[in-house]
Amino acid sequence: MKKLALLAAALPAASFAQWSQPTILSDNAGDQTLPKIKTTLDGGCYVSWYDASGGGYHIRIQRFDRNGNQLFPANGFQVNTSTLSSIGDHDLAVDSFGNAYVAYLDTRFGTTTTMTVSKISPTGSIVWDKNVSAGTSGNQPRVCILNDSTIAAAYTANNSFTIRRYTQLGADLVPQVSVSEPGHGMIMTDLEPGEGNTAIAMWVRGTGTTLVTSNKQLYAQKFNMATGQGLWTGTATGTWASGGAPVIVFNANSIQNGNFPPIIADGNGGFVTAWYETGALRNAYMEHVQTDGTKKFGTVNTSNVTSSLSIVESTPGRMQTSANIAYDKWSGNYLVASAESQISPQSNYSNIVQKIGPDGNRLWPLVGTKNGITVQPIGSQTSFVSAQFLGQGAIVASMYYSGAFPTSIIGAAVDPDGEIDYSSEEIYGDGTTKGRLTTERDPGGDLLAVWNDNGDLYGTRYTGPDGVGKTISGDITAGDYSTAPMDINWVIEISDGSTTERRMVNVDTSGNFYVRTSFSGPVTVTIDGSHWIKRRFTNVGITVGLVTMQNGDADGSGEVDAADIDQVIADFGAVRYTVGYNINSDVDGTGEVDAADIDIVIANFGGNDE
Repeated sequence: MKKLALLAAALPAASFAQWSQPTILSDNAGDQTLPKIKTTLDGGCYVSWYDASGGGYHIRIQRFDRNGNQLFPANGFQVNTSTLSSIGDHDLAVDSFGNAYVAYLDTRFGTTTTMTVSKISPTGSIVWDKNVSAGTSGNQPRVCILNDSTIAAAYTANNSFTIRRYTQLGADLVPQVSVSEPGHGMIMTDLEPGEGNTAIAMWVRGTGTTLVTSNKQLYAQKFNMATGQGLWTGTATGTWASGGAPVIVFNANSIQNGNFPPIIADGNGGFVTAWYETGALRNAYMEHVQTDGTKKFGTVNTSNVTSSLSIVESTPGRMQTSANIAYDKWSGNYLVASAESQISPQSNYSNIVQKIGPDGNRLWPLVGTKNGITVQPIGSQTSFVSAQFLGQGAIVASMYYSGAFPTSIIGAAVDPDGEIDYSSEEIYGDGTTKGRLTTERDPGGDLLAVWNDNGDLYGTRYTGPDGVGKTISGDITAGDYSTAPMDINWVIEISDGSTTERRMVNVDTSGNFYVRTSFSGPVTVTIDGSHWIKRRFTNVGITVGLVTMQNGDADGSGEVDAADIDQVIADFGAVRYTVGYNINSDVDGTGEVDAADIDIVIANFGGNDE
């Protein structure tokens, strides 16, 4: 009998040194495919997917607690009764109350395949269904939770996209936003929250009406969902019904057919994204579009061609064939991972990863003739390469090909200084065809990975160098910080005296945290967060109890000194959701760098992490 538990915390076999033994999430009859995963504040997660049991594809969803126990029935809760003969994409979002929202293709409302959003309660019931596209075909379903707690849902149809908004109770809010451009095909890539009631959309824009045969560019706009108004005035020409003008994220050469780069909200009203081009240098790039629509790294020259930050220095004869990005808003650092190969003939594949600082400097050293870390040496093809922060290091996962199809899931780890902890380790490989690998970082700092595997769904968890020995918990109070520290990335180091493990963790609404470690005996635990002074605890068993963090280390040096005062003064007057706002100088978390922040630094002057 197959085991149906997600990411079990049992000690892995020796061949999975850093990873839990992969387990089956769903082995229902028929194809189980296209999984999505989102974590919840309590350390659990939701996984949604398309299921082909019973004739035609429909959506299922499963909820897991932080220990991998399934909370809905085996093989998941069936969300709808559609009978799709083939599938497009779907999307998954989770709110702070633990509700899940699934956006998907649906055949229940007439002969047209429409787009629906379903709200699922933590107990496994449908709270409401909204047929978002209402009689119109609804491709590329997208859903997100805005910062005013309303729900934005979007779909693409007939070379245009529409965004609608709903209350927590499912009531329609007006107006809706519709975007089109005569003579140009378009399809939305992603939808994420800006500040307040705003939503940020990025879309693929064709140079002609047919995307397949056109060069494909990337445009973006931020919308006030209460008025329908486009807020950014970018460099895109033409008249836009929503007002404003889109930001041209990329219009040099083209992105790949069928590639829809996701975006990550930066927490300050902007977003970050990464993509790869199919012409010219064949590089992968990243961009940070700031709250006012300006591009942090790119420029627009007189020919209106964008230039953004490449992941690595160009290597003659080689190209990047994917791009995946992670962002830490507290340090301002970015992680970007990509598959790379020889251009002609396409062969000799590898995986690379780079950490990039907030000023655009590449932080990891030269390896061979290019800038970045090669975590998968030259070999067979890889795909679905993803990177997540591990402290300020990285975990990189991907699918690895054996012949024409991927038959293994592989992983690698890099420490904060760019040293490879381990490279190209097989997480799971049984010779069967793998697909649609997706990853997420959970609140306890682990990497969760799910994929479809020969018609079933599998998952695994990154557990630390020697597997899980125990879980350490505690309760963080953020000192002078004015709001709950839920979205702060706390970096926790666990040491047994000779080896140190690092995790980036989040707390729940009460400040509680947990972190897994491979050590079974007493350890030293160090808790750090940008503009807090590190707290260190020795001889820790399974809990560090209540931890009150002391504020003021704005520059992260480990000491509150004159340099911290200088940094806060330099950023004085900056307000959240404006360009120039530095979250590390806003030491009290009020959204403005002001005299109160200077007072806190002065009050804690001389504090250090010794």
